[in-house]
Amino acid sequence: VLSLGEAKFDVSVGDSAVEDVVLRVSTAAVDIEGLRDTALPRSYSFTDWAGQRLGFGRTEHVGYSEDSPKISLRPTDPLRMDITMADATYRLVAPDRRVRDLIYLTVQCFRTRALQHGGLARVVAENEILAARDQSQ
Repeated sequence: VLSLGEAKFDVSVGDSAVEDVVLRVSTAAVDIEGLRDTALPRSYSFTDWAGQRLGFGRTEHVGYSEDSPKISLRPTDPLRMDITMADATYRLVAPDRRVRDLIYLTVQCFRTRALQHGGLARVVAENEILAARDQSQ
């Protein structure tokens, strides 16, 4: 998962776990794909020729920052977690505890990697500015 730079997890959203979505975690961002638009009726989806559900829905996308995305595991329930993406919080239900823990670790690993590279880029840029200022003096 980590060496590929992207992982896809099938999870459900909500306390009653009735809405199936895809959580896509990459080195650049976290996406929740297939969120139902509240304006559409619940049954508003179709299937392809193989019978796979192709839902209409929106995608919630957030890049990595110090505050987001944030995952909170629920200690009393081994399947549920809350993920805060920018200004919205979603209650996700994983198929089993191992998947929930893998999602948590994957997001934390990619987030740490992104913040370290962002911090490194900032340090390099600051050093280049200082070096250019020293050369001009």
